[in-house]
Amino acid sequence: MATNISAFLAMLSRKANSFPHVFYSLLLFEVFVCMLIVFKVPYTEIDWVAYMQEVDGFLNGTLNYSMLKGDTGPLVYPSGFVFLFSGLYWATDHGTNIRLAQCIFALLYISNWVVICRLYKKAKVPAFLMISLTFLSYRVHSIFMLRLFNDCFCVFFVHSSMLALVNHRYTLSALIFSLGLSIKMNALLFLPGFLVVLVSCGGIILAIKYLMVIVTTQAMIALPFLYYAPWEYLGKAFELNRVFFYKWTVNWRFIGERLFLHSKFHAFLLVTHLSLLVLFGWCKWRPKVIRLTDILRPSFKGVFPPMDVAQSKSPSLFAIQEANAQKVFQWNLWKEVVGSNPWIVKS
Repeated sequence: MATNISAFLAMLSRKANSFPHVFYSLLLFEVFVCMLIVFKVPYTEIDWVAYMQEVDGFLNGTLNYSMLKGDTGPLVYPSGFVFLFSGLYWATDHGTNIRLAQCIFALLYISNWVVICRLYKKAKVPAFLMISLTFLSYRVHSIFMLRLFNDCFCVFFVHSSMLALVNHRYTLSALIFSLGLSIKMNALLFLPGFLVVLVSCGGIILAIKYLMVIVTTQAMIALPFLYYAPWEYLGKAFELNRVFFYKWTVNWRFIGERLFLHSKFHAFLLVTHLSLLVLFGWCKWRPKVIRLTDILRPSFKGVFPPMDVAQSKSPSLFAIQEANAQKVFQWNLWKEVVGSNPWIVKS
């Protein structure tokens, strides 16, 4: 009897660490959960109507970014957002078919989940840790299917870009990353980590080429707006002086609204963030066998495959992303970092 129990437990242990068994079991469960949420849980309106109002102005011929507005205020997202949500505008009958929109976002959620699972497999993370993607992601399910935020597309493209990067598809990775950036500027939170990987694997030249592809792609996507009213587009799509509402903050609520909105506090956060990036980049993220003179040489080919570098940096990247998101409400942290938790544990 004891032998049979031991054999059964050993079989369960093997299956728990078998990627196909865990992946397909969780995939079926995720599809069921998504359908349940879409058809049984009440939808919560936050930004969807405003998105539709903003792209409605574009579809009516407005190319001046300063004139595109919704109930929540002026349009503050790059041009990729406008084109993407214009498609959703038509697909959902001018944004009125919420159920269809939820189904589209459910498909997006599943696609993002699959990409993260492929990253786990590439990183050789124990298969059973994929369970955390399902059972620790209540807020993520809500963000995708009950809130319909544009962040969902942004995060999907960033994760897809990461998958291309660890497979040495650098140009493809840059193109996909730029698509995410063209939807929301939050994608820039990941860029320091990407640059660490690129510099470690191919030197400063590879990193510069990657950035050139991103900038060129951004310019091409935004060409109609840049041609008609360039300064209005750049001022709104990448509004670096934007002030967030105090009511949305979580981690900084203890300091009071007056200090939170003060420009010197914003400058302090920016300087602190940049200082931490430089400190971690040189002292923690940089492989010790790489010298500054190495990464400046055009012939430098790197010493680690991308996934090895990415894995070793997960805890530090998590800390930097969290510090950067503290000024904004907690949804960004959950959406963008929850998929990294098993890497952080593994590291």
